[in-house]
Amino acid sequence: MNKIKIDVISGYLGCGKTTFIQKLIKATENERIVIIENEFGDIGIDGDILRDKGLDVVELEKGCICCTLKLNFLKSLKDIVEYMKPTRIIVEPTGMALLSQILGIVLDENNKEIQDNCKLNSVITVVDGENYLDQVELFGDFFNDQIRNADKLIISKSQYITQNELDNIVNSLKELNDNAILISENWDSIDSDKFLKIIDDNKETISKELYIGDVHKAMQGVSSVLVNFNNPLNVEAFKNAVESLKSNNYGLIMRGKGYINYMDDKNPEVRRYAEFNYVGNNYELENLNTKKSSEICIIGKDLKEKEILDLFKF
Repeated sequence: MNKIKIDVISGYLGCGKTTFIQKLIKATENERIVIIENEFGDIGIDGDILRDKGLDVVELEKGCICCTLKLNFLKSLKDIVEYMKPTRIIVEPTGMALLSQILGIVLDENNKEIQDNCKLNSVITVVDGENYLDQVELFGDFFNDQIRNADKLIISKSQYITQNELDNIVNSLKELNDNAILISENWDSIDSDKFLKIIDDNKETISKELYIGDVHKAMQGVSSVLVNFNNPLNVEAFKNAVESLKSNNYGLIMRGKGYINYMDDKNPEVRRYAEFNYVGNNYELENLNTKKSSEICIIGKDLKEKEILDLFKF
């Protein structure tokens, strides 16, 4: 019997894990795939995106696979194996997860049902090319754990940075993990066959000797704030509020995501919908064709919840 492949797609907040998974799905379109999705914060955007593609997504409640949701994660794995019987399980943990603890669950020899029916196929950490060098200085505990325990390191957004910046990232990654396969080319230049070959290339590079990070130190001071909007927004007022987040007066903003419902510039009676993404002091609004609840989630360190909620009162 062929064992079910488990691919763990790790990476810091906003690095591009979901985009990477969509490319992986395209490369494995003839397989039966189930995705286990775990997001930090109150809004499950990534799960929505993948479900909109017609994919089977099992979402874990708010929390982190490696901490409060260990038992839920293990139960989800067992249920997927028993009832859904896929050929491949893709695990996308929150960007705040310690990879070592997730792998500890998957590799635990006491979890006989998982060991008998599944094999750990790939341990991938996606690295944000635009923001890594700044982020690693601030959140070294996360990066040490996610990078040292990966068997493949995939740099995202490499087309948006200089060759010198890319070289610095590659050197930094090799210092932390010189054994991993490292991919730094633009993802758009990789065809599906080559992409799948990279993913399934597991020449004994997955080690059971895990680098164990300090989860409590890594998570200290990290929280999320949910902002709900009852009425359609003036999009310019929303943008001004988002710009204010960059001032550090509201805590260290690590990630923002969600959906907004806003008034059309030319006709205020017309409603528009957009997906909101904030990473590394940059943000974007992508227009949507479907209605969404108007709410955003701000994730960060030492957040000032009241001030953030007041900022978005229009």
